[in-house]
Amino acid sequence: MVSMCASFSNDLYPPYFQPALRKTVTAMTYEKALEILNEYGGGSAWTQHCLAVSNMAMHLSEVLTQKFVINIEFLRCASLLHDIGRYVSHDPIMHGVEGYNLLKTLNYKEEAFVCASHILYGLSRNEAV
Repeated sequence: MVSMCASFSNDLYPPYFQPALRKTVTAMTYEKALEILNEYGGGSAWTQHCLAVSNMAMHLSEVLTQKFVINIEFLRCASLLHDIGRYVSHDPIMHGVEGYNLLKTLNYKEEAFVCASHILYGLSRNEAV
């Protein structure tokens, strides 16, 4: 499947800021992201945080799209699954690694990158627990 976003010539930009027609990757839908969250989260309390983050990302996308071309579906899915690794570990670092491993195995490499790159971003170790 082809994702709805494409690489800039400069790959330093995160995937959600890149416009249409990226290299061939498996495109995730929000329905698939919810399925993964439900399968691995099983209704755990941390899944409510994931839903809230995705909801906030959608509100922020309304502002971002005024100045940037973004892949809103990617942003919605990646924000929903950013903590999916908590099904294995609640460690502030290891949950990102576990989420990366899971999503990469499922062939969602761009979303996996978000799991790995968000850990401890802007939070102290104690705040992230």
